[in-house]
Amino acid sequence: MELFINALVITFGVLSAVVVMWLLFNAARTAFAVWTLNQEEKVMRERRDRIRENRARAKEHFHGLALEALQNSDVKDILEALKVVPYVDKATKDAKKQNYERQKLQACLRMYVPDANVRGAIYDIAA
Repeated sequence: MELFINALVITFGVLSAVVVMWLLFNAARTAFAVWTLNQEEKVMRERRDRIRENRARAKEHFHGLALEALQNSDVKDILEALKVVPYVDKATKDAKKQNYERQKLQACLRMYVPDANVRGAIYDIAA
C-alpha cells in the first residue's frame, strides 16, 4: 500500500510539474507577444510622426511656392475668383453651374501653375 501511495504522489507531482511548466510557457509566450506588440506600436508611432513631419514640411514648401506663384497678377486674380466661387457639394442645377464656373477657373489656373501640389496650396489659400 505504501508503494502505491508513493507512486500516486510521484505521479501527481509529475503531473503538477507538467501543468506548472505548461502555465509558465504560456505566460512567457503571452509576455513575449505583448512585448512584440508594444515594440511594433512604438515603431509605427515613430513612423507616423516622421510621416506627419514630412507632410508638414512639404505643405510649408508648397505654400511658399504658392506665395511665389501669387506674385503673378493673373494668378492672384484667379485666386480672388476662386474665393468668390467655392465648390458646392450638391446636385442642384445652381450648384452644378457654380461648380462648372469653378472648373473653368481651375483650368485657367492650370495654365499658369502646372504643379498640382502648388495648385493645391493655392486652393487651400482660397478656402
